[in-house]
Amino acid sequence: MSQYVSNIDSVIDIPIMEKFSQASNIISRETQWRIFLACLVLCDLALTALAYRVAYWVRFEQFAQFFQEDARTDINYYRLLAAGLVASWLVLNALFGL
Repeated sequence: MSQYVSNIDSVIDIPIMEKFSQASNIISRETQWRIFLACLVLCDLALTALAYRVAYWVRFEQFAQFFQEDARTDINYYRLLAAGLVASWLVLNALFGL
């Protein structure tokens, strides 16, 4: 059986809510929203770049014997490729409002 809380104020600590309201007085909600969006974009970029780096590591450094032997393994080529893919991913997300 699940229980639910009918009064949300009893769950949220009141001093925390006061800190949130103080922060809203110092930094406007619009500025907070822009900072939040900038952090999301930076996290998307960093994690996408990390995913490409891990893919390179798995493909060429760990399991190279399972893949095509004459494949291009130059790390600089894949860095450039990943940078282009990350930039295009960012543009696509912006175009579709994601």
